[in-house]
Amino acid sequence: FIEREARRRYLYYFISGLGIINALLCLRTAYIIGLILAAILVFGFAIITRIKLEKRVICFWGIMFAIALISIFCINDFREKVIELFFDVAGAFRNSSTINEFGVVDGGGSIRYEQFKDLINTWKQKPLLGWGEPSNAQNVIRSDVVGNYELTYVAMLMQRGILGMTIYVLQIGWIYVKLIKIIRHKNKYAKEGFCVLVAFSVMLFANATNPYLKSFDRLIIQFWPLILINLDAMYFQNNREIVLRRGETKCQL
Repeated sequence: FIEREARRRYLYYFISGLGIINALLCLRTAYIIGLILAAILVFGFAIITRIKLEKRVICFWGIMFAIALISIFCINDFREKVIELFFDVAGAFRNSSTINEFGVVDGGGSIRYEQFKDLINTWKQKPLLGWGEPSNAQNVIRSDVVGNYELTYVAMLMQRGILGMTIYVLQIGWIYVKLIKIIRHKNKYAKEGFCVLVAFSVMLFANATNPYLKSFDRLIIQFWPLILINLDAMYFQNNREIVLRRGETKCQL
C-alpha cells in the first residue's frame, strides 16, 4: 500500500499472504475475526476518509479470497480445520460450554456472560467513579492477574466508572478525528495514517474480549497514532516557518 518499489511491494504481499494463512491454520478465534474485520475496515475507512484504493490492493484481497476457497474445496485437512473454526467462532458467543474430541472443555461465551454480570453488578455500587485500578469484581471469574479480565471495557467501566470511561472514549475519539483529518487532507503521512488507523481499530475491537493492550509488548499500538499525529504537526509547523521566512525575505528585497 505504501511501498512504491515493485520488488519490495510484491515481497510484502507475499509476507501478508503467509500471515493470513498462518492465522487461518492457528484456529485462533481472535485472529480470524481480526482478519475479517481488517478487510471490512480497509474499505470502510476508504469511504470515510474519501480516498481511492489502488487496484492492486483490491486485487490482492480478491486473490487471497480465491486461494482460500480453492483450499477449502481441494484440501480435506484444511476443509476440516475451517469447519472446526466456524464452530469455534460460534462457541465464543454461545451461553454454554463445549467439549471437543480430545475432552477439552471450553467455557466459551458462558464464562464471559457470567463475567459480564459480575462486573456490571459490582459497577452498580459505584457507578460514577468506579472502584479504582486494579480492582476485582465481587466474584473473580477467570482472572489470573488482579484487575485483569477478558471483557476489558466492561472491567474498565467497573474500575474507572462513568467518568473515567467517558474520558477514555473521548481520548480515543480525538485520535480518530485527527487521523481522519490527516488522511483527508492528503498530508505527508496520510498513507501511514490510513494503515495505522486500520491496525489501531482492529486491536481495539480485539481488546474488547481479550486484554491484549494490558501487556507492554502490545501497548505500543496505542502510541503509534500519537507518534504519527505529532510527526504530522511538526512537519506542518516546519513548512509554515519556511513559508514565513521566504515571505520575510521577499519583503526585504
